[in-house]
Amino acid sequence: GGIEGDSGNDGYSSDVRGAISLAGAVADLDFISLSENNKLLISCHGEEDDTVPYSCGQPLGSAILPELCGGGAMFAHTEAIGFTNHSHLVFQGAGHVPWEYGGETQDEMIDFVSDNLYAALDCINIVLI
Repeated sequence: GGIEGDSGNDGYSSDVRGAISLAGAVADLDFISLSENNKLLISCHGEEDDTVPYSCGQPLGSAILPELCGGGAMFAHTEAIGFTNHSHLVFQGAGHVPWEYGGETQDEMIDFVSDNLYAALDCINIVLI
């Protein structure tokens, strides 16, 4: 049925309210535009990630893969265009997915994402049916 089809979720919108990027990247920074400042963007990324570049570059250091721009580049872009609805957490000196094996970095990432989601999604006023 797809997103707008017979998925069994009648009455729920498929409009995107935001995105969470965990050590992710985009192919074109202009995908993030000021016209969508009403949407939430949360990103967490290790500054020394050599799998998915923190700034812009080729993933895995491969010359044959297309250039991607990670959390650091996304944050610089949102600041430059005045996109104020972006919360970014950088893990200084950390590589790819520093929260992968638990511990303090995992707690920090989960708390950061949860706190920003809670604040942005108006969870206090949720009505259960």
